[in-house]
Amino acid sequence: MGLTVHYDYEFEGKRKELIEILDDIAEDIVKLRPRKVWPPVYMDKLETTPGYAHFDEDRFVRNDLGFMLLRKLEEKNPYISKEEKMVWEARGTLNIPNMPMPWQKKYYRIERKATEARRKLRQKVLERGEGMALYVDVAGGCEPFTVMLARLRGSRKWVGGSFTKTQYAKDFLRAHLMVITMLDICNEYGILKSVYDEGEYYETRDIKRLCRNLNANTAMLLAVGEILQEISRRTGGKLKVQRGGVPQIVVPPAEAV
Repeated sequence: MGLTVHYDYEFEGKRKELIEILDDIAEDIVKLRPRKVWPPVYMDKLETTPGYAHFDEDRFVRNDLGFMLLRKLEEKNPYISKEEKMVWEARGTLNIPNMPMPWQKKYYRIERKATEARRKLRQKVLERGEGMALYVDVAGGCEPFTVMLARLRGSRKWVGGSFTKTQYAKDFLRAHLMVITMLDICNEYGILKSVYDEGEYYETRDIKRLCRNLNANTAMLLAVGEILQEISRRTGGKLKVQRGGVPQIVVPPAEAV
């Protein structure tokens, strides 16, 4: 939970062209003075191993790209219908044991089909996947900003996407505006496909609206925290509430008022 910027990338062209673009983007991002910019890396083999957060840097990037490409392929999964995909994605909300038997059988057929579809797509990623990644440590308390694009060999189209949570940045406005500026840079180089900014700043460039959205989000987070604390108290402390970053209230700069 927390205010986040979601973004997708797309590029059609040769590997060499994309490498040059990412190098140029990295140079432009350095001028914004984030905490750190890692050099862009190219991976000729991708992985999809769960729990990869603790792997060494090389395997981390291979898995980060591999899972990202797998998610993108699953968005247009050729092995299951849209209706079957909707049922599979809603499985966490379905009470399967209490369904009528015909519906249970139908669900389990979809489950087997979806599992097999994921296996086939994963195999494609492992055998033919390649990708590039650029990581940016934006600011203290802010999640990394990433430029990741990958493809299956034989295709000219590179796809990618990620998100950056800015809610808990120590200097929220600086971090959020830097993320938006980096997306503007990606757009200038022709690789940005779409952006969804929960703060609505990317679309409006309105700092007052961004601050209102952050403050509303902060109020919601504080309310949820109070509810969880009350549940913990009533259950005799059996429910452990783990605190993350501290939500904040932001006042718009004077020039934006």
